[in-house]
Amino acid sequence: MRDVVCHAEIGYILPGNSPQQLAARTSESLSRDGEGRQHIKVRREAVAPFAWPHIADRMLQKYHNLLQKHAVTANL
Repeated sequence: MRDVVCHAEIGYILPGNSPQQLAARTSESLSRDGEGRQHIKVRREAVAPFAWPHIADRMLQKYHNLLQKHAVTANL
């Protein structure tokens, strides 16, 4: 997640098992009406490459490249 989330820019990185910190950051984020809405697009763009359609496209492209690289002609 550290590769995706820039702390305090598009989200927050919190330690695990810390419900108090999670509650505090959630409350803080929800209290900033206008600012939170402005960052929605930035946040969505940051995580878009990790959405399943993008992952599937990248995997299919890798398989396609491997098949082309290691193409074997069969005598049928």
